[in-house]
Amino acid sequence: MTFSSIERAGLAQLFHLKGPDAPTLCEGWTTRDLAAHLWVREHHTAAQLGQRMAVLSNLLEKRTDEALARDFDELVDAWAAGPRGLNPWRLLDPVANSLEHFIHHEDVRRGGWAPGDPVASRELPREYEQILHRTISLIGSRILAPTVPVILLPEGLPRIVIGDKPGVAEHGDDVVRIDAPMGELALWVCGRDAVDVAVSGSGEAIVRSGL
Repeated sequence: MTFSSIERAGLAQLFHLKGPDAPTLCEGWTTRDLAAHLWVREHHTAAQLGQRMAVLSNLLEKRTDEALARDFDELVDAWAAGPRGLNPWRLLDPVANSLEHFIHHEDVRRGGWAPGDPVASRELPREYEQILHRTISLIGSRILAPTVPVILLPEGLPRIVIGDKPGVAEHGDDVVRIDAPMGELALWVCGRDAVDVAVSGSGEAIVRSGL
């Protein structure tokens, strides 16, 4: 099984355990909303583009409403079965869904978290941390919008530098350093606050767009 498929299975099991009305880390979304999002994203790709293209926003709303109206457990089982037939996500899943499924699995695991609460982090196998490391290295600059360089320092893996620019010394003071296990760093980069990270520097210099 791939990292993506393992996270898919874990998230589906958690959906069933918590039911449709449990909180998530996605602001304003319950577990039902998140399950509907995952289904539409994978089975109605054109509609999902409505998040970025106004012309398709009505289609996105229609497909989402259809998903929300389905029996929750049936919807979860249908999504958990994965893409079938000629669905292009069959090929994309191991690469394009690893981060997506990990983040949303944690959104449900840590749902209901409030500032000051302990963080329910988990230890990931090194091979899965390496997958997250490669993914954040590739897309981190599209998720973060820092005004100063951000140096991610994952435990046991090479550092990731985002937002570097000429004129800033490699080890200069005008940087933000984030130190944590790779899973926590991935969640932080993707806009989650229910994470266990150590931040050195001005966090106000960073805008996280989220996933």
